[in-house]
Amino acid sequence: VSGLLTFLKRAKIRNYKWVGWPGKDIDKKKFPQVQAKCQRYKTYPVFISKKELDRFYNGFCNKTLWPLFHGFQSYVYYDKVFWNSYVSVNQTFCEEVSRFIKEDTIVWIHDYHFMLLPAMLMER
Repeated sequence: VSGLLTFLKRAKIRNYKWVGWPGKDIDKKKFPQVQAKCQRYKTYPVFISKKELDRFYNGFCNKTLWPLFHGFQSYVYYDKVFWNSYVSVNQTFCEEVSRFIKEDTIVWIHDYHFMLLPAMLMER
C-alpha cells in the first residue's frame, strides 16, 4: 500500500479506488456505519464469508499455490472444494471491480490470489 500510494502521489493520480477484502469478517449489515470513512479513503470492501475465505485463502492459496510457487511441490495439497472457493472468490472480486472500471481503466491486480481475475474482467 505505501509503495502504491507514493507512486500515485508522485504521478499526481487522484482518480483511483482500492477494492479489496477489508482484512476481517465484517457484517454487510453493519457496513453503512463505516461506509463514509471507506469512501473518504477511496476504499471499497469486498465481502467474503468466513467459510469461503478459509477455503480460498487458507485452503487453495496457502495449501496449493504457495508451496507450488515456492519450490515445495511435495507439500502441495489439492482439494476441489478449495479450488471451487478460489474460483468463487475471484468471481466475487470480478463483480465488485467491474462496477468501477471502463474500457480504458488501468487495473492493478495484486498477487497469486487473483490469477483468474484478469481473464474474468476481460471477458466481462
